[in-house]
Amino acid sequence: KKLILPSELDHIILSRLPHPRTGKATLYGFDQHTKHVFEVQSVQDGVPRSCFVGETVHSDGQLHVISIIDPLFLCLRFLVKAVPADGNFTTMDSIFISTDFPAVARLEESPNLGDQLALICDVKGDEDFKVFRLNDDKLMTWLTAKVGKFAQYIDPKSVTGTAAISDSYIATGAKAASRRDVLQYAVGMLTEFVDKDTEKKLRTHLKLPIATTAKRKSSGAGKFAGCEAVDDYTKLNSSDMKKGKAPKLTAAQ
Repeated sequence: KKLILPSELDHIILSRLPHPRTGKATLYGFDQHTKHVFEVQSVQDGVPRSCFVGETVHSDGQLHVISIIDPLFLCLRFLVKAVPADGNFTTMDSIFISTDFPAVARLEESPNLGDQLALICDVKGDEDFKVFRLNDDKLMTWLTAKVGKFAQYIDPKSVTGTAAISDSYIATGAKAASRRDVLQYAVGMLTEFVDKDTEKKLRTHLKLPIATTAKRKSSGAGKFAGCEAVDDYTKLNSSDMKKGKAPKLTAAQ
């Protein structure tokens, strides 16, 4: 299997972290130079195919594509777990620690992580010592901004053309989706990167319907179909990494 990398990336370490939605062990890439974090997705549509890599034909046409991810999505699960029973603040090194996922310590190396955490956390202390506590109001503001940014890249006509406009509305007409429909679709895509409780809070915050499990199955229709997170990093190694153009914006960026 081959991994497509943006052309400017040279030093990627592959490690497992819990998926922000499911908690399942999932493959992520860490750039040793920039310290950025990347998600790895398997691109497949169930149709057997081969592909060219240089002048070589590979019988297995399945590809793995890497794209940057906002590290805060990966931090959320650990921030929730790190909140003490008394609701007090906690230090960063107490947040990013896990016997099951030791690679979580790499998140501390993300650029300006302290400033980034301040977007979703209450923060106390100075430059030498800071403590953090997840703040739901800040989290909803941050996620709402993410939804708005992602919605800007959604063509209402293309949303209508998919199997589902959103988690709660099935397209039956030929007209382009309304702004609300686009917003619901954007939320459906974005919440693939947050847990169920956070999704419910976000939908309540935006006054949108709460998605059911059955309805969520349709939210991946359209351009994102055939892409799924990779959980088996043993099948990838440095020789599998092929460089290509950087991918377009995804919900997790």
